[in-house]
Amino acid sequence: MQESRRKSPISMLNEDVLWKIFMLNTEFDRYSDHWSSSSPLIIARRCSQACRQWRSMLLSSPLIWGRLIDLRALRQKKDDWRKEVEARSEGALLWVYGCISPELLPDFLFPFLHKNWGRVQILYLWHQKYHQYDDKLWAFLNEPAPYLQKFEAQVPNHRTSLPSNSLFADNAPVLRHFCGYTNKFPTDASWLRNLSSMTFSSVFTTDEVLQALKRTPNLVSLTISTQYDYDYDSAARNQAATDEIVLSKLGTLTLEGSFLGAGTILQRITPSPDYNLSTTQLEFRHIASEGHVGEYYYAQYEEGIKSYLLPHFSVHPPSSVKIQLIRENALVLESANLNSHTGQFSIELYTPSLSSSSLIKELISSASFSSATKLQIRFGAWSMPTPTSALGIVSLLEAFPSVKTLITSDAVLYSLLQHPDRTARLFPSLTTLDLTDSPSVPSDLSSESGSHECAGDPSPPPPPSREQFLKLRKDAGWQQPVTVLLLSTTPDNIRLLQRGGMVHYESEYPGLLVKCSAEEYLCGSGQPEKLRFEAVANDLRATKTRLRDMGWLVGARWKSWLEDNS
Repeated sequence: MQESRRKSPISMLNEDVLWKIFMLNTEFDRYSDHWSSSSPLIIARRCSQACRQWRSMLLSSPLIWGRLIDLRALRQKKDDWRKEVEARSEGALLWVYGCISPELLPDFLFPFLHKNWGRVQILYLWHQKYHQYDDKLWAFLNEPAPYLQKFEAQVPNHRTSLPSNSLFADNAPVLRHFCGYTNKFPTDASWLRNLSSMTFSSVFTTDEVLQALKRTPNLVSLTISTQYDYDYDSAARNQAATDEIVLSKLGTLTLEGSFLGAGTILQRITPSPDYNLSTTQLEFRHIASEGHVGEYYYAQYEEGIKSYLLPHFSVHPPSSVKIQLIRENALVLESANLNSHTGQFSIELYTPSLSSSSLIKELISSASFSSATKLQIRFGAWSMPTPTSALGIVSLLEAFPSVKTLITSDAVLYSLLQHPDRTARLFPSLTTLDLTDSPSVPSDLSSESGSHECAGDPSPPPPPSREQFLKLRKDAGWQQPVTVLLLSTTPDNIRLLQRGGMVHYESEYPGLLVKCSAEEYLCGSGQPEKLRFEAVANDLRATKTRLRDMGWLVGARWKSWLEDNS
């Protein structure tokens, strides 16, 4: 009895439970930092040194060690540990993964894969720096892969010439995940039919992608990087084709590259009615230069988007949506719902066409966004819309009649205010305006309306866009007033507040609750000086000063603000 008391609880675990724990420890996250002590190989090694029982269990299990070919944990200068891990994994299926380092390539990784390719079950290689090595190093890819289930490796293609017709010797019967391969592979390969997830690189034409997809009925996840080609004749043939490609299990589709290729693919495939779509990094710059032809094929792209969005929203009406201008002529419309079960979407649109877009008209008429109560609108740091694009954005926003919370910036409001009549009618249910940046407008924009201070005739600068927006809504008497204004603690915001730049809100907007950090004030309460938010400024001054004195970077604007308030 006394002997059992001296034993630690973990030493009395059933061996089946211990085995499950050891197996769980072999799992790896491809996105984790394998430099850390959480590397599965490092954990297994430490467990094998814990006690005699654990060591015996681990050393007698090649299955465990076969899962631990972790390249980041095998970078020792000597071969002893690498040889030991290889010996312990003898005969087991192999998981080979990690960030490749040049020192491992010639003497360990490629010889190991050549020798053991027939046992590899998972191969993940990322952050590759090995394009200087010749084709012979990759010759194992032309051999059968009878146990390979997951493959993700970017094999260099600009200095290699691996024969595309012999990948895996057309013998990979259990392969399910095939991603990252940047060379061509045969579009009639026998292993395509079993895949559940795959990617096509931009070395494939749209024709070739469509031919391959006819052989992939079990796809659940698909990513296609379409070529930046503008073969309108080929696009016309593909879009006119009547044979649909049915991918009834497809849950996620990501399209990159050419909007022409993306539109063609969207019109040819029939996915599950519940799939998630992402179109990203699309190239729109040829639309304007191609005139009516470019506009026609962009409209075809929108038709493909429409065939997805309208059924999707009927199943998953979004409650929260993001709009981000990523270039002066392109924005991303995406779901902001955190719950993936409610459906996800991320769509790139060409902003100059939005004001006349049939897609936008259908989104409005179908009330697709009628359940969206929260909307975020962002502009990229170097992405301010042209006047035409700004009008297109306003047109899109007319599809959001139920928004109660608008998260945006003064720069966005400035663009919307270029079309005041239509902006005044936006968001009839809006109650909360959440401003996430400074009150200033980029100088190149503010200069468009002319100088506000002429020699001998100084005039005050225009009020921040937030105030113009609030006034516009106030003057449009039928609109529900904004009742909550949230301000971020940026240097420019704090400077504006300290100078009394919002004190007049006391009389202009009675009933408006202004919040900044943990402080808040209800306009019309008789204490307008509280709109300076001095407590917030004092807390920020103390915090930023402490960080600066500790040697932390506080940014040029905060340094300037601290100097002004020292």
